Amino acid sequence: MVKELGLCKGDKYVILRFVSWDDTYDLMHKKTGTDTKHKIIDIAIEKYRIFISAEGELPPDLMHFKLILPPHRLHDALAFASMVIRDGSTTATEAAVLGTPSIYISPFAHLLGVIQLLKKYNLIYKFKTFTESIGTIEKIIEDPQKIQRMANRKKFLEDTIDVAIFIMGKCEEYGRK
Repeated sequence: MVKELGLCKGDKYVILRFVSWDDTYDLMHKKTGTDTKHKIIDIAIEKYRIFISAEGELPPDLMHFKLILPPHRLHDALAFASMVIRDGSTTATEAAVLGTPSIYISPFAHLLGVIQLLKKYNLIYKFKTFTESIGTIEKIIEDPQKIQRMANRKKFLEDTIDVAIFIMGKCEEYGRK
């Protein structure tokens, strides 16, 4: 991952992932603006390299942060990131399950069951607005609490089922009938 991202050994990085906000259920909500993206970058850039993954094109002044990585390597990048900040739930939940500090900023943050479950295990931080998230982002930058987070992840994995194994078991069970 170090080589693919153009990092030096020991470099730490943050992944920002922004959705397009063009889906039908997003119609009444506004997308994360360029000013907010710049504010997030300003908070993290002193200690971390920044990579941005976005649906659609990035503004020209943010293109040098663009994450250039084959799609099948995204989960590797998430797993080794120091933090993931996201305005959509999918990558936020994937990063959280991988044990990476995950900040989810969305008007939907308090509505999704999977987010509530991950919050219960302190694997995700959820906020309705960027302003609400600033203190937590700064806290994670100063003290990522990796040992505690990995213990929380282990407990989460012990307490939940592996859906792929469950489905495979059901397929095998019904295949024998």
